[in-house]
This record gives sequence, structure tokens and C-alpha cells, in this order.
Amino acid sequence: YRDGGPTGGVLYYESARGCPYACAYCLSSATQGVRMKSVEQTLADLRQFESLRADCRIIKFVDRTFNADRERANRIWAALLDEQYTKRYHFEICASLLNEESFSILSRFPKGKIQLECGLQSTYPQTLDAVARHIRPQDVLSAVRRVHAMGNIHVHLDLIAGLPYEGYDRFAQSFDDAYGSCDLLQLGFLKLLYGTKLRENMEEYGYICESDPPYTVLQSKWITYPELQRLAHIAQTLERYDESGRFSHTLRWLMPQVASPFRFWEGLTDYLAHADPRPLQKISQPDAYRYFLAYADPLVPDPERGLLRECLCADFREHEHKNPPRFLTGTEGDR
Repeated sequence: YRDGGPTGGVLYYESARGCPYACAYCLSSATQGVRMKSVEQTLADLRQFESLRADCRIIKFVDRTFNADRERANRIWAALLDEQYTKRYHFEICASLLNEESFSILSRFPKGKIQLECGLQSTYPQTLDAVARHIRPQDVLSAVRRVHAMGNIHVHLDLIAGLPYEGYDRFAQSFDDAYGSCDLLQLGFLKLLYGTKLRENMEEYGYICESDPPYTVLQSKWITYPELQRLAHIAQTLERYDESGRFSHTLRWLMPQVASPFRFWEGLTDYLAHADPRPLQKISQPDAYRYFLAYADPLVPDPERGLLRECLCADFREHEHKNPPRFLTGTEGDR
């Protein structure tokens, strides 16, 4: 259990141990078999958490692939529709294993009760083959988009930078393939954990990683250290502007008009680095809006620039709980 203070904590719960897959970067590949608690025992545990942990806001299943057994997953999800289960529930799943029964059950949840985290990692077939991740990216994305379109379930989608055969520009393609299909696109960075196949083959792939845990990759045959550092900075920009939800109206309107979401975020990251030498987390919220407007305004056709400011004003009012500054309303230019 992790205390979240006044907003409520997160309880981590394991209902299954092991994973039926053997991805070359994951420690689960070093063990065989999967052990699962019964549906009845799992639901009994959840009812106990519901009654004993009033301070808990989210129950997060740490099962590697919660829906590896689709029938079991569907039975648990169906039971959680009952109003006695009041928490928010988070599951890591394989999206391509969702079936029609899964979609039907998930569509009936009240908004915000269920969160799904789905591993995509890459859309490059050669990369997926190299890490023994035997999925069809188009199947994963199709399922994720279908859940996302329901509008009641918060969906995370994961990419991993630094995988074999995927250089900087190919990672950009994976990003563009995935962006917009979910509520949150999360950028992770490959870790060369002891006991995994990628760790054993690191010399073959030209990997150099940090010497201390979690052994984050620094470069490989396909991607350089500066490129991975640049991706890390882009991930920080995403976290500040996209993951925070504080620019939701603006991004919902703007991003469908962008030819390459990756190049948009790459460009904003570069702009911020030149506009303000402070670390991104040190930039004030009004300045974050100011810089976003200065970067995005030239990218928008003249007739629609007023709409950009309107969206930014709406976000500022909703998330900052105060009137927008003059540089957003257009009454004082960009001063």
C-alpha cells in the first residue's frame, strides 16, 4: 500500500504470478508457468480491501497480463460492475486478447472505475521478433482504439525506447502509429535486467547501460546516447503538457491537425530548451502556457489562431482556476 495523502492511496495487489509470454526484456521470461488465484478468492480479497481500506483510492493489479486467461478476467470484470466495489481498478492487459464479451463488459462500467494499461512497446515487426513479443501491432491498436472510443475507461499505452533494431526515426514512427489511440501514451526506456535474454545478448546488440539498477540503456547499435537523451526530454515534455491533463481542450483540438505527433512534441521540446534554461519542472504554469502558444501559433493557419487561444483560455480557466493572463486573451500580445 502506498499512501497518497488527502487524495487517497494506491493498493498494489497480485492475483496472478508469472506470465504466459517470454518477452526478452522482462524478468518474467526467466520463470515458467502462471499461478492464478481463483475468481472467488480474488473477489473475496477485493471485498476485504473495500471494507478495511477506506483511505485507498485505487487498487492496482500488478499481474503481468491480467487477461491471459480471458474467461477468468471477464468473470472478475463482470463482478466488479456491482456497486459494492467502489474503488478505481487498474489492470495491465494484452489488448489483443480482448474478445467480444470483454468489450461488452467493459463498456458497462461507470466512467473512471476502470483503468487499463496495454503494452505495445513498438510497431516495428523486426523489433518485436527480436524481443520475442509475438503480437500484431495493428490488433493491439485496434482493440485499444475500440476501448478508448467507449469514453468510460482510461487507457494507457506503453512504448519502450532502446529496443533492438529500432533507431530514433523508427521509434518516431511507432510513436506516430500509437498516438491518439489512447488517453495516455507512456514512453519507457529499456532496462537490461539481469536474468533477461537481452542482458545476455547485450554485447551482440552493442548495448551500453547504466551500471546501477535499473540498468537503463544508454545506447545501442541503432540509437545513440544523445538520441536517447533527447527522447527522455521529449518524455518530460509529454508528461508536463499531455499526461498532466492541463492542456486537454487544446490538445484535443490541435493534435488531429498535426502531420506527425512525434515531430510536434520534438519541436516543442527543442523550443522549450531554447526559450528557458530552467528544468521543465521549474517553469511556472503561466510560462508553460506562454511557451506553448509561442511554439504552436505559427503552426496553425491564420484563420484558426483565435481558436488556439480560445482552447488555451478554456484550459487555463478549468485547470488553473483563475482568469487567463492577457497574453492568452490577446489583449496584451505576447508580453
